[in-house]
Amino acid sequence: MHRGPSIHVVHHVHAFTIHVTALILLKGSLFARSSRLIPDKARLGFRFPCDGPGRGGTCQVSAWDHVFLGLFWMYNAISVVVFHCSWKLQSDVWATFSSGTGLRHLTARNFAV
Repeated sequence: MHRGPSIHVVHHVHAFTIHVTALILLKGSLFARSSRLIPDKARLGFRFPCDGPGRGGTCQVSAWDHVFLGLFWMYNAISVVVFHCSWKLQSDVWATFSSGTGLRHLTARNFAV
């Protein structure tokens, strides 16, 4: 089986999305109770809102912000895995190559089947 640069890129995308998800969730859990910006963050806990840039930009301070951002990156990682599996099915499983006939698709190039 030929492994080209596309496999290399896809594996790095997998590693990137998984690591970003883990780091965001780790940061959210480690710094959920402490912040130099908001001294009473431990008292507020998960109820602390995101005030946005209009009131000084307190977004990405709340633990809930990290949970939602981590869920977004987890969804992103799952979508990359689903795309990779469907791409591998279309490129490797649903086609055969022989030197006499060339590339032969099992679905006659109709992947909607």
